[in-house]
Amino acid sequence: MKAQWQFYFQYALPIIVPLIVSQAKKLVSGKPQLYWLIPASAPVIGALVDFLQSFVTNTALGPQQAAILGAVGVFLREMLVQVKSAVTDEPNK
Repeated sequence: MKAQWQFYFQYALPIIVPLIVSQAKKLVSGKPQLYWLIPASAPVIGALVDFLQSFVTNTALGPQQAAILGAVGVFLREMLVQVKSAVTDEPNK
């Protein structure tokens, strides 16, 4: 059972971290000088989510793997935003 939770969490982490990052961007919307800090903190957020998840499921991916998955999730989200803005000529949001 332990490996099954870990397997599913690997796929959920790249979804969870971009959601947290997008909400954090909304929180600091009045301070544009902090925008770069939010996506750059994705690996730390991934490791923290994994740490919190380890209490719930009693399994952990490890901080390195969680950090990589968190960063990949934010990278994919930012890539989609850039492609969308290039195709539709809308400003980035």
